Amino acid sequence: MASITTHAIIGTAGHIDHGKTALIRALTGQDTDRLKEEKERGISIDLGFAYFTLPDGTRAGIVDVPGHERFIRNMLAGAHGIDLVLFTVAADDGVMPQTEEHLDILHLLGTRRGIFVITKADLADAARIRDVRDEIELLTDGTTLIDAPVIEVSSITGAGLDKLREEIVHQLDGFPARRATGVFRLPLDRAFVIKGHGIVVTGTAMGAEVRVGQKLRVLPSGDEVRVRSIQVHSDSVESAGLCQRVALNLTGAEKINLARGDVLADERLDSATTRFDTWLEIRPAAKRALKNNTRVRLFIGTTETIARAIVLDEAGALAPKATGFAQLVTDDAVVALAGDRFVIRDETNSRTLGGGIVLNPFGRRVRKPIEAYRANLRMLKDSTGADALESLINLQESFALSTIRLATLMNIPIAEADTSLSDASRFVKLSVGDEEAFTTRAKWDELKRFTLNTLATHHRGEPLSPGLEMEALRTRLPYEIGARAFRPIVDRISHESEIVRE
Repeated sequence: MASITTHAIIGTAGHIDHGKTALIRALTGQDTDRLKEEKERGISIDLGFAYFTLPDGTRAGIVDVPGHERFIRNMLAGAHGIDLVLFTVAADDGVMPQTEEHLDILHLLGTRRGIFVITKADLADAARIRDVRDEIELLTDGTTLIDAPVIEVSSITGAGLDKLREEIVHQLDGFPARRATGVFRLPLDRAFVIKGHGIVVTGTAMGAEVRVGQKLRVLPSGDEVRVRSIQVHSDSVESAGLCQRVALNLTGAEKINLARGDVLADERLDSATTRFDTWLEIRPAAKRALKNNTRVRLFIGTTETIARAIVLDEAGALAPKATGFAQLVTDDAVVALAGDRFVIRDETNSRTLGGGIVLNPFGRRVRKPIEAYRANLRMLKDSTGADALESLINLQESFALSTIRLATLMNIPIAEADTSLSDASRFVKLSVGDEEAFTTRAKWDELKRFTLNTLATHHRGEPLSPGLEMEALRTRLPYEIGARAFRPIVDRISHESEIVRE
């Protein structure tokens, strides 16, 4: 009988040789070092995976990350889905450079549940343990893990392990998995071939469920595959989803070069982005202000790419400890939806600069004055429901978007978007054949004014002209509107104003 999996991911963090892998082995009996080189060198190089069995028989997935600074990109690939972190600090070493950097990363990724584990407690006396506790208290000040409990453990003698297990169970008791969102996504951390089965991919699931037989899209390439089978912790299941470690056996992937950084997604998510708006926090470790147009290294999901940071605040820079709106323009297309967390490091990948949250997945070039653009971003950051949807539509190059498109970009269930869009005082529903799309009342009124003003200008300049060709008008519009959609829009404008279409 297949085990029941709880919807939560436990992750490790901490400096190299602070006992992360040994701790997981002591807690679960499972060795997360799977590579030959890891076993030979005695250090974790890549992500390792296990599971933790709770008293009721349910299992929580475990992602064990490497602690060496050379493998920080591997740590970032595994940290994006962590719900509860076991943060190791060795009793003999205390807080070290990667302790600080891993904490910065978890803070930026919004991790709020954690347990600080003072490992190798058998190597230190009570006074040393108190010193390490004081170091942890100072380190966590001003971070999301400021109130996390601290437990001393020895993976060698077993001291403290029962107390740690109890605290893990306590932290996960009634754990509310992250809110179900619009569509299924699986940022890939591994892709490999199993003889006789074909392509298998693994990752930490986001969004809704995936089912056997479902068609998925590979992003950013756009290729399509189908799910042949699903496993969670080596058990075959018919479906899996949010906050679970998932392995998918795929059909149709034989000629696709799948790799870490690719995203498998519901086929309704049909595009990636190269420009998105964010709320960005710069950490003290950055040491200097992030200036406009600085090239940075972006980590989002399991993807790594180079990006250009455009600071949208008037100062044109964000100092350490500061927050503000920024736009990231990426060298490679990435999958980013509203609410996704990300981290930026310097271009050489030697220092974590900051990170934050995606607000608008498809930003546009911003020209001065930018206060109206910032006002919409502010509403997106601070609001939900109709307020947030209205701001998202106002920020788009496209004049109108479908309900599915809006729900996908906002990362919310379609039913939730439907409810918000029913407010006729704020949204205008447009029909193009059998398709429906929504724009905001503000955009609609602006389009009507633009159309009337453009026609008036045309007639003043050419008083003998019978009018303006529809395509000539469409190409001058401030928004993207397809030729097929423009005709019914013009018909509606003519019903609401004094223009005539013949």
